[in-house]
Amino acid sequence: MTPAEMKEVHDRHVAAEDRADLEGALATYVEDCFYEVVALGARAEGKDAVRAIYAGTMNGLPDSKFEIQGEAFADNTLVAWGNFCATMTGPFLGQEPTNRRFELPMIAVNSFRDGLMAGERIYFDLATLCEQAGLDLSKVLDAVRPARTPVA
Repeated sequence: MTPAEMKEVHDRHVAAEDRADLEGALATYVEDCFYEVVALGARAEGKDAVRAIYAGTMNGLPDSKFEIQGEAFADNTLVAWGNFCATMTGPFLGQEPTNRRFELPMIAVNSFRDGLMAGERIYFDLATLCEQAGLDLSKVLDAVRPARTPVA
């Protein structure tokens, strides 16, 4: 895909995420997509698993926005960086709402295939998220343990 084609799909994807449009965000993915959160060591594979991740995030952080500050392109890859901003007004990562707002620096590496996103790999600092959102790190790790990917 060209950079312009990747950007168009990604812009649709982020706009759907920002308006908490679960099906709109999923429509930008191929069927056998993946979503990986490196800080949590967790990876979801396939639309049903990715749907569950998005549903949990949209429920816990309904006002979330990814404020993109820059983008770079490579072969079938778009890297976007900026701040992920949200208020935790619902349950999230195994914890009750804290009603705290956070602004988390984040990088998203998006892979493309067949005109859609093949997957997304998210990078952020987990300690910063926990501090700003008022989360207990050990409870976060306990909540995501079933989705953690073993390191070879």
